[in-house]
Amino acid sequence: MPIGDPALTLIQREAFLQDTLEIARLCHWNEKQLKGLKSYIWQKLVEVDNKIIDVLEQSNDEIEALNIWTEGMEEIRYSVSLMLGIKIRYL
Repeated sequence: MPIGDPALTLIQREAFLQDTLEIARLCHWNEKQLKGLKSYIWQKLVEVDNKIIDVLEQSNDEIEALNIWTEGMEEIRYSVSLMLGIKIRYL
């Protein structure tokens, strides 16, 4: 969860993105599709992170921030699973 070190969070996000793109490559996605998927995932990750930052700045409620992170990542997992046509169990 991105409450800690921003640099570590960015590294984790990049690793997540690269792993997801590798799965898409194994599903024979072309470069145009990969670019679209990358854009979509980055957008969703930024949305989740922005919501977390808002909660932490307004109430400093780390439990609520964790819930937002969990729900956001589940939404990304579900969406990417549908796009790739495979079931992704965990992110």
